[in-house]
Amino acid sequence: MVRLFLFVAMGLLHSVTSALDVDEYTEVQVIIDEMVKDHHYDPHYLRGLFAQVELQPKVVEAITRPAERLPWYRYQKIFVTESRIKGGVLFWQENREALHRAEKEYGVPAGVIVAIIGVETGYGVNKGSYNVLESLTTLSLLYPKRSKYFTSELKKFLLLVREEDLEPFSVKGSYAGAIGVPQFMPSSYRAYAIDFNGDGKRDLVHDVEDAIGSVANYLRIHKWITDGPIIDNVQYSEGLDRFVTETLNPSATIATMVEAGLRVDGRHALDTKANVVKFEQEDQSYLYRAAFANFYVITTYNKSLLYAMVVYELSQHISRRLQ
Repeated sequence: MVRLFLFVAMGLLHSVTSALDVDEYTEVQVIIDEMVKDHHYDPHYLRGLFAQVELQPKVVEAITRPAERLPWYRYQKIFVTESRIKGGVLFWQENREALHRAEKEYGVPAGVIVAIIGVETGYGVNKGSYNVLESLTTLSLLYPKRSKYFTSELKKFLLLVREEDLEPFSVKGSYAGAIGVPQFMPSSYRAYAIDFNGDGKRDLVHDVEDAIGSVANYLRIHKWITDGPIIDNVQYSEGLDRFVTETLNPSATIATMVEAGLRVDGRHALDTKANVVKFEQEDQSYLYRAAFANFYVITTYNKSLLYAMVVYELSQHISRRLQ
């Protein structure tokens, strides 16, 4: 552990890997004991598995500089691009039947499903090259800020590979351990992945149909409202800023906004809940929008207002190209 922090200070983090000494990390033995007790794993199998793990400090470096820290105008330029719009149109055309079925069964617009997959992996092109077992083990042990979360995901991953009959070291993903076309963390894979093509297997790595259905299922379970609004224009007025919030759930109502003199475009019932969100533009002005419940459902996929906004914008661009 001391060596890791020395490498960080010296700026050498990205170049260092080290084999895991199971006896050096009591946390690993705790994980093994819990998996044996709660899920009947063979302790010798788990010790042997972890002994093959090489810690990857570069994933700690990567997770400390997420794109979500960028200002809106820079973040938007990464994801709402001409190539990504064209890729979304092509993905939609190639998977029209599965997208139509997912929209019909789960009530989630095809454009939103396509945009999420486009933002996550460029429509399945960039699913990640990190060894998921090594990434999760590294973050569990060497990233104290979120050690509890990544330890939980590591245990879920061990269960996932057993349930889906996967070879633990063959599963690749993001530096944070997200897997497949839709980049589900192991807990989400186990809870929300579905066999959408009926072949008897939930495969989010190779099967685009399963990925499409699983994204729709995820959003529906997180309370997506069929035909509900996502974002609408709000006209600037003197009382606008008091409705601006970065909380990840709608807390005001259209009625309270109207009473304060705001004007929200579209037809919305007065008891509809919404917040005002604002995004920094390149000229240092701000883009204001009214964000509704479905906007915040998207943030359950990635807890970021920027993320939800690029998903919405990309979905709109793609949908318009197909009209």
